[in-house]
Amino acid sequence: MVDLVSHPDEVRVVSRRFGQGATNLDRYLELDGYKAVQKALTMQPDAIVNEVKNSGLRGRGGAGFNTGMKWSFVPKQSAKPKYVLCNGDESEPGTCKDRLIFEHDPHAVIEGTVIAGLAVSSHTGYIYIRGEYRYLLEIMQKAIADAYARGADGIPGRQARHPANPASLPCCGRTLGWTNRHQ
Repeated sequence: MVDLVSHPDEVRVVSRRFGQGATNLDRYLELDGYKAVQKALTMQPDAIVNEVKNSGLRGRGGAGFNTGMKWSFVPKQSAKPKYVLCNGDESEPGTCKDRLIFEHDPHAVIEGTVIAGLAVSSHTGYIYIRGEYRYLLEIMQKAIADAYARGADGIPGRQARHPANPASLPCCGRTLGWTNRHQ
């Protein structure tokens, strides 16, 4: 991997696992992958939302809106099903930020999508990747299949409930279908 331009005082957050083999599930776990989702599994949805809100985590789109605040707007008592969409479209002019995360840290995408689902009491998540990035489909499909094979819905060691053949599903609109403990 080509070294990213950085400043000596830079603290990498999003790119901290880039170039460290995090596309491999075992390596991702060595790099503390899925620790955040393990923590989220011990929390109630409102506590997850508040923790994310207080962390200052912001969306990566043009507005940089507070993620926890956005999640707090999802109706809590709705009878309608809730879905989480991870949007990797990169439709903002002049940006190429999503592609790098999908390419170098696909399990982080899965983990974040599962945490979002736990936070808003969703039972299904979708990951969208723009069609021009076909090579990313293979990376994400492998990461999702590896996570399913290892445990449940990207959470190693958890009981799985998912389609019989997750590898047959397209990644563009790929169902993660985790089981929410608050059912």
